[in-house]
Amino acid sequence: MSNKLINLKFPRGYVEMYFEDGKCLRVPVRLVPEIKRMTEKQRREWQILDGVGFTFKSSDTGFHLKQFGVQA
Repeated sequence: MSNKLINLKFPRGYVEMYFEDGKCLRVPVRLVPEIKRMTEKQRREWQILDGVGFTFKSSDTGFHLKQFGVQA
C-alpha cells in the first residue's frame, strides 16, 4: 500500500483515519462495536500496524483497513 495510515482520532461518535496523502476516512463508531464499547482513555492508547491497520493497548483485536473498505 502506498498510502499508509498515519494517525487516528476519535471525535464524538466517529473514528477518523488519516493517511499520508492527506485524506481522511470518517466512520461512525456505531459501525465498530469493539471500539464503541471502549472508554475515551482506551481509545487514546492506539497503535498503527505497518500503516495498514491499528490496534489498542486494552484489546487483542486488530483492525485492518480492508474492514473499512480501504484497499491495502
